Parts: sequence; C-alpha cells; structure tokens
Amino acid sequence: MNTQSKLRPKMLAVSIFIALSGGNVSAGEAVPQLAETQAVHNDSDTNISIERTEITNTPVGNTDLSSLLARESSVGVDTGLSGMRGGDLTPEQISIAGARPHQTQYMIGGVSTNNITTAASNKGNSGTLSSGHPSGYYVDTALMEEVEVLDKNINPEYGGFTGGVVNVELRKAKDEFQAEYQYRMTDSDWNAEPETSAKDKGFADGSFGDGRYQPNYQKRFHTLHVSGAITENQKLAVNYSRKDSEIPLSNNGVTRDYGQSIDNLFVTHELDLGQWQLQSDLRYSKFISKDFLNDSVNQDAAQANSDSSNEHLGLGGTIKLSGNFQSGTWQTTFAYDQLEDNRQSEADYFRTN
Repeated sequence: MNTQSKLRPKMLAVSIFIALSGGNVSAGEAVPQLAETQAVHNDSDTNISIERTEITNTPVGNTDLSSLLARESSVGVDTGLSGMRGGDLTPEQISIAGARPHQTQYMIGGVSTNNITTAASNKGNSGTLSSGHPSGYYVDTALMEEVEVLDKNINPEYGGFTGGVVNVELRKAKDEFQAEYQYRMTDSDWNAEPETSAKDKGFADGSFGDGRYQPNYQKRFHTLHVSGAITENQKLAVNYSRKDSEIPLSNNGVTRDYGQSIDNLFVTHELDLGQWQLQSDLRYSKFISKDFLNDSVNQDAAQANSDSSNEHLGLGGTIKLSGNFQSGTWQTTFAYDQLEDNRQSEADYFRTN
C-alpha cells in the first residue's frame, strides 16, 4: 500500500508531462484540411463570380442583372409579377443575404452607381415621379465581362450600403480588332396565355395604363461590341445595346402601343504610358415607359389627357490613373454620375377620382 501511494504522484506527473509535450508537438505540425473544408473556405473568400463564358451560356429572359442572378442562393429577386407582365423590361430589384433591395450596392468597374434619390416602388399606376429602382444603370448582360456579388466578408472599402455588393465589369478592348452583333426577340404569340382569377377581370383585359395585364407584346434586343487597338499604346471598346418592347393596350376603345425601351452605351479608352496606365470610361443608360391612367369609377376606362412618359436616366464617366513601381503601386479614381427620374404628362393639371 505504501509503495503504490508513492508511485501514484510520479505516474501523475509523467502523464501530465507527456500530455503537455504531445500538445506542443501537435500545435507545431500542420493541421490536415479536407477537400470539402477547403472548398468552403474558397467560396467564402470569393463570394460569387460569373465570368463572360457563363454569362453567355446562362439563359435569361430580359438580359439584365436580375435575370442573371436569380439562380444564386444568396440573391433574392422578386419575380411575382413577371408571369403577368411579360412585356416589361424593368429589371427586378435585388436583395442580397436577406437585406432590403435598396440596401444593395450597385457598382460598374468598382464605382458606385446607386440611385440614392428613391427607395420606393412604382408598381401601380399612381403616376409617381421616381422609378423606385436603386440601380442607376440598367446594364445589358451582353455587355458584361464579369459580375461579382459580395454577400459576406466584405472589405470596408465598399461603403454606402448595409446589404451586399453587385459589381459589373464591362467588356474591355482586346489587342486585335473584333466586332460582334447579336439580335434576339420574343413574341407573346409564341408563349402559352396565362390565366388569372375572375376578380382580376381576366388576362385579356388590357385597359390598365400601368401595364398590369400584358396579353400582347413583342420584345426586340440589339447588342453591339466593337473593340481593338487604335495605336501601339491605345485601345478602345464600344458597347451598345437597344431593347424595345411593344405593349398594345386598350385606350378608349382604341389599341395603342404603350411600350418600353432601354438604351445602353459604354465607351472605354485605355492608354499605356509604360509604368502608368490611364483608363477613361463613359456610360449612358436610358429607360422609357409609356403609360396612361384609368377611371376607377367608370369601369376603369382610360381617362383623356392622362398619357405619360416615365424616364430613368444615368449619365456618367470615370478616369482611372494607376502606376506600378518597385516601391509600390499608385491608383487614383475620379468618377461622376448624374442619375435622373423624370415624368412627362399630356396635361399640366390632372384630377382623378
């Protein structure tokens, strides 16, 4: 008994020493990492990146950001009315990681292009002035080189938002000259006719000025990309797109086209000055939607002198100067954007019941 009592403290001390020594050795060795864990870390670092090849091969309806990102798990897009408004060209608002849509930061080439003047929605025919969309430019996916979505682990350099970031990189000039033209169209006659409940008066009733029902429409999309080297140290890229949507609606018994259109023009000029690189970008986007108002006490008939045109305009430019030296890098960016929402009406004064 006495011998065992004397051995127990020694065995305990040896055990503690072995445990501490083993722990130190393990801490100094590299911890093995499973392939699945590595994939999760990589995804966490890069967030979402969609390059040109995937953009081209992804089927989208209106060739806009909302249609492109609708399949991403962390991106929310409200498509509840898309089946009823097949002629609409307005991109749906984007929600990232559960944040409100107006908390999304929209960027082109790393420059914020948010339309901060409005956070409201304009789905009804109230004739409000603002478009309600937080993106200042409705960029066509055919003009995009890459789309990045940051929904987590976002650097502090991205400010002015409380949700996620959507950054669009436009198609740049290549060393060799290239020209690419695309045309696509769709018509309501090619699709099955949707059905609605009786209280909605049926889908065939197209008398609503806000385009609530669009039984007939035709959409035509044109895109053009021209780029190449213009001198030994200069390159130029021109990206242009035109979208048209004809939406025939009944106005006082006469069918008229109350359609929509989107024009995009982006020009990029690159100048190589050895250690210095100068890039100039010009951007232009214009959305127009034509509507009219209805008389709620007269079986929703179109009201005279109620035609209106709503416009969402973006105009801006960026100058980037960057230099690469042995001691470090230099980068300066100057950017300006003028974002407007306008509404023109057939009458200066209008009263409705």
